[in-house]
Amino acid sequence: QKEVEIEAKYLASREKEIERVRAEEAQKMVKKFEAERTEAEKIIRETTAKAERIKQKRITAKRLKKERAKCERALADKDEEMERQRLQITQPYKPISTLLTRYSPDELLTMSEVELDQIIGQNDDDK
Repeated sequence: QKEVEIEAKYLASREKEIERVRAEEAQKMVKKFEAERTEAEKIIRETTAKAERIKQKRITAKRLKKERAKCERALADKDEEMERQRLQITQPYKPISTLLTRYSPDELLTMSEVELDQIIGQNDDDK
């Protein structure tokens, strides 16, 4: 009888020990899982931040590219304007008085810009 009781107590304490070890292992697994999850979340945050920085750099590059193109167009327009002004200085148009000898003021006022340019061009050819 006593042996049975001792063996039962031993088995009960053995079961409690096994249960405690299982609980500790389960707790370790939970901690390990939480640590892995925290690490994965950290990697996700870092990757997301890196992707956002890359996205912002691309947006900035695109904006700068547009600004550059705009400046290049403005520079080309300025070059054209300077060339036009240079030509006006080196090849001035005939004064209005010479046009008035060929056309009346009313005729000049009714002409389109294209017609006036043609007439002015003819005057230049007459030089």
